[in-house]
Amino acid sequence: MDRVTAAAATAGLGERRRSDRVNADAEGGRLVLGCSALAGALLWLVLPLWLLNEGERSALDVVPFVLLLSIGAWLVATALWKGRGGRWLVHCFEHGVVMERTRGRVVAARYDDVRAELLSFRTSGDSDTGPVDHLLLRLDLPGAASVAMDEPEYASTAVLRELARHFGVDDARPVDEQAAAELLSGSAWR
Repeated sequence: MDRVTAAAATAGLGERRRSDRVNADAEGGRLVLGCSALAGALLWLVLPLWLLNEGERSALDVVPFVLLLSIGAWLVATALWKGRGGRWLVHCFEHGVVMERTRGRVVAARYDDVRAELLSFRTSGDSDTGPVDHLLLRLDLPGAASVAMDEPEYASTAVLRELARHFGVDDARPVDEQAAAELLSGSAWR
């Protein structure tokens, strides 16, 4: 019996209905994280060879080296940080939900024991995309911290909307970008 099925059985959630990945857009895919880690590692390996090249060096020659080395460290650290918990999967059952981090925790809760809130907000975006509409589902789980799942409208928000309906929430309440950012910053579930 896998850990999701065991958690569901312990909580008495009934039969599994479906499983979905959430927060995929915010967490980045394996390809993006892998490329970031590879680029960072290459910067760390190649740049010292450049410094060992014969010839005179001035103090200013070290500045680009330190800058690129810092960028490489940042890329590796970011890739490791974002990928540390694994993918976030939500498994819906008859009477409740099991949330799983593929390389982390598993939490099971009955639908009626969870306080859910569906929120909509708009980010300013960038010069290429412009404003982006998002849907955020915040869940207050019994015995655990609040968690929030965020999906941009250009990705599919159908999973979050269906999950919210399981908790008895149909309509999204609009909030501003700052309020959404505060909810998301305090509820990254690993």
